[in-house]
Amino acid sequence: MKKFLILLVALIVTSTIGCKKNDDPNPNPELTMEDLVISPGFDFNNSSEYNVKVTLPSTVDYSSIKKRINFYDGKIEEGGKLLFSGTSNDQGEFIGKIKIPAYLTEIYISSWAGKISYPLNNAAKSTFNIQEDTINPIFGGYDTIPPPDSTSTKKSRFLNNFPLDTWHIKSGNSVTNMITNGQFDDTSFNVIAHWSYNLPDPAIWTMDQYIAPYSGQYNDGGNNTFRNSYQGYSGWNYYLYGGCEQSINVNPGDLITFSADIKSIPYNNNAVVYAYVYLIPFKPNGSPRAYYSYRYDNPTTDWVQKTVTATMPSNTATCRVLIWLNNHYADLFYDNVVVTGPITDSDGDGVDDEEDDYPYDATRAYDVYYPNEDTYGTLAFEDNWPGLGDYDFNDLILDYNFHEVLNADNEVVDIYMKYSVRAVGASYTNGFGFEMNAEPGDIESVTGLSINSDYINFNANDTEAGQENATIILIDDVFHLLPHSGGIGSNTTPGEPYVNPDTLLLTIHFSNPVLSSTLGTPPYNSFIIVDQVRGVEVHLPDHPPTSLADLSLLGTWADNSIPAEGRYYKTVTNLPWVMDNPESFDYPVEKVEIINAYNHFATWAESSGAIYADWYFDDAGYRNDENVYEKPE
Repeated sequence: MKKFLILLVALIVTSTIGCKKNDDPNPNPELTMEDLVISPGFDFNNSSEYNVKVTLPSTVDYSSIKKRINFYDGKIEEGGKLLFSGTSNDQGEFIGKIKIPAYLTEIYISSWAGKISYPLNNAAKSTFNIQEDTINPIFGGYDTIPPPDSTSTKKSRFLNNFPLDTWHIKSGNSVTNMITNGQFDDTSFNVIAHWSYNLPDPAIWTMDQYIAPYSGQYNDGGNNTFRNSYQGYSGWNYYLYGGCEQSINVNPGDLITFSADIKSIPYNNNAVVYAYVYLIPFKPNGSPRAYYSYRYDNPTTDWVQKTVTATMPSNTATCRVLIWLNNHYADLFYDNVVVTGPITDSDGDGVDDEEDDYPYDATRAYDVYYPNEDTYGTLAFEDNWPGLGDYDFNDLILDYNFHEVLNADNEVVDIYMKYSVRAVGASYTNGFGFEMNAEPGDIESVTGLSINSDYINFNANDTEAGQENATIILIDDVFHLLPHSGGIGSNTTPGEPYVNPDTLLLTIHFSNPVLSSTLGTPPYNSFIIVDQVRGVEVHLPDHPPTSLADLSLLGTWADNSIPAEGRYYKTVTNLPWVMDNPESFDYPVEKVEIINAYNHFATWAESSGAIYADWYFDDAGYRNDENVYEKPE
């Protein structure tokens, strides 16, 4: 079975100091970094950050439940990796911030109510909007069909055109289907005169008399399905229409979700088919209470899942699960019908146990990873600031993986950072840290620091003292983690001994959880401290210095920072000293500028990231292997 789907999605897209290296000639003197023509607004960021708004079905009461929304870098059924998760508010909306690789052209958004793919325009980074799909009025309009003799009080629209996949967000989970024979392996069907009549047996599929002669179990290539066939129909109506249903016992306030796979095979160009999934709550007296439906116009020949979900209104005793159809010149198929009922919330945080990574801990709900659970990003530094760098971007190569734990209100409760100093192409003894948009007092404790000197002062919770924002000094001496191996630094000069880097774990626990969108996105405001001089900080472009930075260095030598304009850590020709890659980065060898290691870097930079956003890939023609450091065998 497969699942999920989402309604409305809006994505709103917001020198003398140095590494003391030799002055060997550039291996490609025809082009240098200083020759590049870079837009002043370009930040050399290999990721794109988006403000996100996702609106879930209005047929659900969100006052007491919170539903999970997942963002993937690819289709789930094709191995797409989870990029971020969040929770809906009491209006059924998720409002937050995500950060994704800039080379992605679309993302995949999934919830219990369905899923969609969302195209991205990373070059423009402007405002994107997806509205509800347009459904043309037929036979009196969307709200009055089906059934044709009823008036729908509510509707649920979905954008869902995905092939089959799994029902649940978390692999390995099973579901309890509230109806029987959802796979149509049983050939037993009842018949009634009209869909609204009493059912002979609520737990058996019951067809109305209009479609019964043309419907039932059908073996579709070894797979049992429910089929309605127009073949042989000679009724007075242009369409063969009717329904097949079961009834389930429910209570007011129950969240019921009904999902089915649908496809059709037209006989000719005259075929017109309207397929429905429908939830109809019934009062104790046996009359309909409301109608919730989704209509799928002219289903394709491939199976596609459609879903309708609703909170049962007051005075509801049972709910009809109805397949309804209008068929003209086609065979219409339904399969894999699954109906799920009230959520189980063991810890009372509003998140269903099936969607909760911590179902018995009300203070925690979701695990969120950056770049994702299985991969590392890389920060690549030049440490000659405010002097001009040599642009091999290997003075510090630090790999990272952030694991944030969020509560049901999308607040960060814990951070676990795996980090590894992979290369140091410098003579300076540099430190590394990052600043978050939180107060130092929001942090309960920090463990896993690599501190071996006394030039950093700490608060009792091991955040750095004297900082306005919570600042973590992770490393005070990179050579303590990656000792000199010969030549300049470690692991940047071919032929010199290789030092195996260690992977360490930083742990941050919050005493006052901070909203994820407020805290910032990993790797946050990362920076190095040059040669253990605390005031000399080197940050990502357009990221401000911390409270302890020596601001008198801004705008000196090669630096063209203009704080009043929000411009930081760029040269007059707009070159940076730091880059952040959302994937582990194969860095240049010593004294080779990055444009001579990666063939498309210059095009990427001069196009402000619009062309070759994947410039750092190891694809054919992308790089000069002799200029890229390779770990010796």
